[in-house]
Amino acid sequence: MKKVIAVLVMSLVLFSIQTVSTNAATSKLTLTVLQTPGGEEPIVTLYGNLKPAKSAVKVEIQIQLNGKWQDTRFSTRTARVGTWKVIAVATALNAQVKYRAKVQVGSKSIYSNIREIPFVPFQKYQMHRVRLWLTSLVRAVVSMALM
Repeated sequence: MKKVIAVLVMSLVLFSIQTVSTNAATSKLTLTVLQTPGGEEPIVTLYGNLKPAKSAVKVEIQIQLNGKWQDTRFSTRTARVGTWKVIAVATALNAQVKYRAKVQVGSKSIYSNIREIPFVPFQKYQMHRVRLWLTSLVRAVVSMALM
């Protein structure tokens, strides 16, 4: 009886080790980056998916500086369905910034696709918004004058 239990326990252990390594090999991490103007500095939203879905897996955001990937202070954990989201204030102005996400599944590190986003100073966003507002105002005045 003890031998049967020992064999069952060993087979369960071997099966769970094989499952972890198989999941790590087939896992995929995605990354999307959005920039939104917000006050003095733009706000960056980074979000994505981990497939197959695993909950509470730590997602770390990395940035490329001088050709090397470095960890940032931004991290989060995946939800039950494998989604994750980080909102941060962008401190780089007039620069191209490359981001990627990193997770640890089993003993394997998995990296997302690399996303590059140009940061534009807030003043340029403001000027664009003012131009749009003025254009719509002029159109409204012209259409009223033609009536």
